[in-house]
Amino acid sequence: MSVVLHVKSYTLTDAKLDTTLEQLGKSAVEAMADEWETTLKSARTAILNALKTVIPNADTYRSIMLNRALPKLQSVFNPDYPKYKKIIARFKAKQMGAYGKWSSGIDSAFAEGGAFDTGITHAKDSFKTNVRAVLKVVGVRPLALGPAPKIMMWLSGDTKVHGYRDAELDTVWEGTPTNVFDPALPFLVRQTVIPIIVEGIYIAEMYNIAGATSDRDTWLSDYSTKFKALLDKLVDSSKYVVDIAEIKYDTGVSNYYVEVQISTTT
Repeated sequence: MSVVLHVKSYTLTDAKLDTTLEQLGKSAVEAMADEWETTLKSARTAILNALKTVIPNADTYRSIMLNRALPKLQSVFNPDYPKYKKIIARFKAKQMGAYGKWSSGIDSAFAEGGAFDTGITHAKDSFKTNVRAVLKVVGVRPLALGPAPKIMMWLSGDTKVHGYRDAELDTVWEGTPTNVFDPALPFLVRQTVIPIIVEGIYIAEMYNIAGATSDRDTWLSDYSTKFKALLDKLVDSSKYVVDIAEIKYDTGVSNYYVEVQISTTT
């Protein structure tokens, strides 16, 4: 056997993702978060109109509350509970005359600068956390590509991958980009390599942010097993064998990496 390719690629660092892009005047993370905020806020009027269309008057409100919400509430409580009848009656009584308060409440919430807008603004940090975790793995143009697409390019025989090497993050870069996939497989099946890498690192990063490092490492170990099993099924086994397929966290540099090594069968 001889090694066809061996790649070890780390995810983009926070410092790299926070780089101000000349084209945008801000980082990619900030640009995406701003676009997300603007897009959601622009839907405010449409959402309010949709609510008013679905619930246009008090009769419709009462019908929904008593015919849909009430049975749900009744299913929660045991009818033998001593306060069951009181709880149900109180709910029904409140909902019978609640339309006016509900209507004025949503008008206020969906007014410009109201609770809807402020809620989106408050959720912006959570959005940035989530998008950052994904961008670390897939990258963002024109900044850099992450390990998921670069690994896929290596395995597909796309020689353009050499132009995307990051000397700091791509620590092993050996062999020749080679299409090692079984030619009988549809293209979309091959593409599952990217989402399994993204999902593996994304969930691990959520654990990492929460300080659950043991859960992070267990998750990555399980996903490395899945990653290896996937590649074993995707490669042309008459020609190639998967020596290494790992997704790990390097505590020495506090970063994730994906490592793949493919050899010939003879």
